[in-house]
Amino acid sequence: MAPLVLRTRRGAVEVITLNRPERRNAWTDQLSIDYVEALRSAERDPEVRAVVVTGSGHSFCVGGDVENLESFAQDGTFETEGPQRQPAWLTTTIGKPVIAAVNGACAGIGLAQALTCDIRIAAEDARFTTAYARRGLPAESGLAWLLPRMIGVPAAIDLLVSARLVDAAEAERLGLVNLVARGEDVVEAAVRYAADLAEHCSPTAMATIKEQIWEELGGDALRAASDRADQLAESFIADSADVLEGVRSFVERRPPSFAPLAPRA
Repeated sequence: MAPLVLRTRRGAVEVITLNRPERRNAWTDQLSIDYVEALRSAERDPEVRAVVVTGSGHSFCVGGDVENLESFAQDGTFETEGPQRQPAWLTTTIGKPVIAAVNGACAGIGLAQALTCDIRIAAEDARFTTAYARRGLPAESGLAWLLPRMIGVPAAIDLLVSARLVDAAEAERLGLVNLVARGEDVVEAAVRYAADLAEHCSPTAMATIKEQIWEELGGDALRAASDRADQLAESFIADSADVLEGVRSFVERRPPSFAPLAPRA
């Protein structure tokens, strides 16, 4: 069986590749564990000065694995506790710069992983979606905290409540990505950017700058928001008929039929 996460060294740059191309790099428990270990390994290695994260094949990460969704659609049960709850914000605590090279689809938890990288470079064919509202879920992984601070409240509300697709050009205009690799391979563009940091920038200064930024923004608030969002999502999965309908409609490839909003006390 091929490893779920690949590691390659390009000089002082570690390239970490999510490696489930047959499932469009859909997120699983084991992928999460292996990804975290790859990040931790790069953090510990003194020869690594910058990290690039990408996906193998034609997608960055399409979100949670549909096999889990299919099981939920059949019997209404879903495993919400376990090692898949590795923090999406881990990259914000790593002292080395982490650059996401976003190729193809980037959705749900895949979007959260990309947005918590320090820099995002998108391929021209990259597509982004929060996905959650169309599955009957609230925002997970701290996106309700992070997106308004990254792209502003109006745009964040738009992307979260509509879960619409955003192409690379719009993502660049909104500030979801720093730049689009036009006319070149996105991984090569990201490695070149990372290599420039590795060659010309102080590792200590870069680590301190990251720490300063997240302290000023409230890194603890992001972590707390992420934890609260995941807990809220777990309660939705357990109690909300909308989640079941959202998942079933996705699996059955049809529009969802959600119930009206119940009056609040």
